[in-house]
Amino acid sequence: MALNMTNQLNLKIGLTEEEGAVLAEVKLDPRAVKHGEPARQNGAKVADLAEMLLARGAIPEIRYAVFADDECAIGRGPSPLTIFRRKNSSRRDVLEHPHFLKWLRYFIFGPNLPPTFLAAFHAKIEELGDITSGDYETLRHFIRPLVKRFDLIKSETDEVFKAALEFGLELDLADTLRREARKVAKDY
Repeated sequence: MALNMTNQLNLKIGLTEEEGAVLAEVKLDPRAVKHGEPARQNGAKVADLAEMLLARGAIPEIRYAVFADDECAIGRGPSPLTIFRRKNSSRRDVLEHPHFLKWLRYFIFGPNLPPTFLAAFHAKIEELGDITSGDYETLRHFIRPLVKRFDLIKSETDEVFKAALEFGLELDLADTLRREARKVAKDY
């Protein structure tokens, strides 16, 4: 993970020129294309880009695992891919589905949290060095005021889980931190 000139983490994956061109055509805000032909066209571009990234193995392993592996699923329920497959018959159907858009965004940019939140969280983990069970309490006490300071809402606490995994924490600790974040996050 690289820090840029403003000491913020750059978690974005590298894109080829072709992938960058397709991404420029994708509307990443699901509110921008809710229904009809614009939504269908955006879904097709999302699927094209996802296929390119999958074909060249560009999606970081942990990001794909959070999406596809039931063992790494947020809250330890079925993975999003498992849920998609219950309702969609083909891989292309999954990738074109409007709810896949947030996963494409995650694959490319990483956890959807403020850059300064991510930098502070990463710095704390780096400060602790090799994380042991003795550091769990320290991180639990660290995450709560950080969530409050950034006014995270409950739906954003899943991103804390993703960030914890991105920064190398174990699944159990990532889930514990997500639950701690939910306790203090706002409802709306």
